Parts: sequence; C-alpha cells; structure tokens
Amino acid sequence: MGQYEILLEIGRGGMATVYLAHDLALDRKVAIKVLAPALLLMGEGMVERFKREARTAAALSHPHIIPIYAVRDSEHVLYFVMKHVQGRSVDHVIRDVGPLPIAMTQAILAQVGDALGYAHRHGVIHRDIKSANIMLDEEGWAVVTDFGIAKVVQAQGLTMTGVTVGTPTYMSPEQCATEEVTGASDQYSLGVVAYEMLTGTLPFQDDSIMSVMYAHFNQPPRPVTELRPDCPPNLADAVMRMLEKEPARRWPNMDDVVAVCGRPSLRHDDPIRREMITLAQSGVRHAGPKTPTSPIALSRVRTRPSIRRGRRWIWPSVAVGIAVLGFALWRVAPWRPVGSVAAPPPAVVRDSVPVAAARPDSFRQVAAPPPQPRQLPAPRRNAVGQRDDSLIGVLRAGALKSEQRAALAGASAADLSGGHAAFASADSLASARRVSEAMMQFATAASLWTDAERTARSRGARDTEPR
Repeated sequence: MGQYEILLEIGRGGMATVYLAHDLALDRKVAIKVLAPALLLMGEGMVERFKREARTAAALSHPHIIPIYAVRDSEHVLYFVMKHVQGRSVDHVIRDVGPLPIAMTQAILAQVGDALGYAHRHGVIHRDIKSANIMLDEEGWAVVTDFGIAKVVQAQGLTMTGVTVGTPTYMSPEQCATEEVTGASDQYSLGVVAYEMLTGTLPFQDDSIMSVMYAHFNQPPRPVTELRPDCPPNLADAVMRMLEKEPARRWPNMDDVVAVCGRPSLRHDDPIRREMITLAQSGVRHAGPKTPTSPIALSRVRTRPSIRRGRRWIWPSVAVGIAVLGFALWRVAPWRPVGSVAAPPPAVVRDSVPVAAARPDSFRQVAAPPPQPRQLPAPRRNAVGQRDDSLIGVLRAGALKSEQRAALAGASAADLSGGHAAFASADSLASARRVSEAMMQFATAASLWTDAERTARSRGARDTEPR
C-alpha cells in the first residue's frame, strides 16, 4: 500500500479491517483502517464524501483524540492512516476489574469530555462513543478512537441496508430513531459509559435488542446510587441527567458535563494515575481494532454467541427492522401524553446551567395534501399476545408518518410506489398473524418512504439553486 508495509491484522469488524503497518517514509508504526468494500459500491459520491468527512476529523488536534494522519484510496481500496497507540480499552478494564474508582471515573470523563467538547466546537460528532472506543494509553491517559466515517455512513442511508451507525446499548434515543444527531447524542452515549464505569453494568441490558432500544426511549435507568452507594450524589445526578431521553433536558454542552462531574488533578506520581498506567499496560492492545460503526448484535454485547456462517444473511434484514422500530417509537412516542409539555429538567446539581429550549421541528411544510388515512386491518386474535399487536401498531403508525413526511416533502407517486407495495404486503401479513414478516415489511415501507423523502428534498434543493 504505497509507503506503508502491512505487518499484521489487529482487528476486524462490519465496517473496516485494521492493520498494524510500518510507515516506510517516516519509519514509524501506524494503524491503517481499511473500509469495507460495500462502501465503495455506493459510488464515487460516497467515496468523495467519506474523504471530506475523514479530512474534517483528521483536522482535529487534541491530546485525548487519536489523530488521523492521512486519507487514501488505492487500487479500489479506501483507507485512512492513524497514530498507533498501545493500551487497553475501558470495556476490557471494566470486564476484568469491575466498577472503577470514583476518581478514575472522573478523570476519564473529564478527558473524554474535553475531547468531545473540542470536536463538537469544530462541528464533528463522534456517533459511536462506547467504552470499547475509549483507550487507556501507556501514559495513563484516556484517548478517544474512531473519529471518521460514522456521519458519512449514516448520511448515505447505510442504516437502511443492514447497518445501524452506533452500538445499540450506547445509542441515544434520537440516534436509535435515525434522526439527525447533535453533540447531545454523544453526551448520552458518554453517560452510558459513565454509568458503566461507576456500576460495572450497562443501564439497559436484555437478550432482545428491541427491548434495549425500547428502554432507551421509555424507561429510566436504575439510579446510580442504588448500585454504587459510595458515589458522590452530585456525580451520580450529573450522570443521570446525561441519560435524559430528550436532548434538551441533558447538559447544554460537554464543558458543563466536565465541570459538574469534577476533574481530579493527576500528576504522574498520583496513585490514580499510576493505577491507570498499570491497567493500560497489564493487557496491552493496539488502538484501532474497533470499527467506526458497529453492526447490531442480537444478543448481549458481552456474551454474543458465535453465529453459524450459513445464517449471516439474516442479519441485514433484522437490522433494518430494529432500526425502523426505533424510528417508529421515536416518531409516534406512545409513552408521551398528547399535547403534553416537557417539564423543566430537575435541579440535580447545585448551580447547574439552564438547559436550552428544545430545538424546533425542522420539518418544512409544503403545499401538498396529506395522504388519506388507511384503516388498520382487523387483527385475528390467537396465541399471539397483545404485545405483538402493539408493536405492529407502532411500526404501522411509524411507516405512515414516514409516508406523510415524504408526501409533504414533494415526493412523486413513483417515489412512493415502493413503500406502498411493501405497506400493502405488511397489512396482508398482519391480517394473517404472520407477525415477524409483517413487522419487517412495515419497516421496509418506512425505510423506502424515508428514502423517498430524502430524494424529494434533494430534488427540491437543486430546483431552488440559483442558475
């Protein structure tokens, strides 16, 4: 690969393979992340967009962000080169030692919070913050890995072809819903990491990933102090506020998170710093084996069973259904009273900074008649319980919301036709009580109508450009 000599593979995932390499020109070790061929199949526009976004990430210069050195494409291979760092990921540390000391948790939160705050001020959202993407290096500092392609993957609609950007157990509600995310989404994900560091467990765990995503939308996590009684109340309350469902109810920015969580002074001879160095060196791993985006798993992340090779084709379809279930839950929001107004955030930390008002709906109304409402087929009750009917109803309503948004955005009949066919099939399957197939078809209809909305908006933007 030009000036880089590949030494060995150090990681592989759904979106990339990572290699340890030798930079022949500068005589140094580097990590090279080679993107999956599927990204190249999405056309030259995708490649160019990736390069732009990766270069934006490469422009970040912060002591707690692993830098990107170069973005290259060669012989139908797209890759970027980054600093090679040895250390250990926080998820492996927690797995081996359990909950972390309070001061160590505060130190990691402060360093990662500084890195994210810096990135947000430069217009870069990480989108895949998790304990596996935070490394403790051999100097005892926390560094964030995998800034790069997540935004491009999400913007190109890859979530609709089998991969959800992010890791479900760490994703914010708005990211589960495939909405446009802001720095508040990274804050939520870091809140999940903070909860994990303090308690040794994730706030939401279940064998069903749908249940995990539903919990992100609807269920409060168990209070930190119930699982970690020695946690200072202000730190516990700050973490719980990071995990608020509505972005506007979280902290206004990462600087506020760092301020309320505390920043211990870590000299090189500090006991906590020495312990972080020991933990980093006790199981040295190469920085970079984690991929920028993580495919959805169907079981707990920590105990995922091996999947037989012959059944892997099922995963993309399941991933689509999961992603659109989240979309439907977020759009329909069955747990919110109609017409209710969100209460102001609780004053969980003294002298807390007021939270900005919720962002207005950016949906642009256009002069187009909304589609006529459809009648839900009368369900045939059998052994399938009320929960299945509820999930089907949520997915169906979410799909219709997607159709309405596409129509109001100016989508043509041809744009909408694919969704109509999938929706009709879903209705028939629901009437026949073929629940799983019906859910998948409603998910497919929603994704097709979402694509139609994007197409219509892009077409409208081109039409309004000055000539």
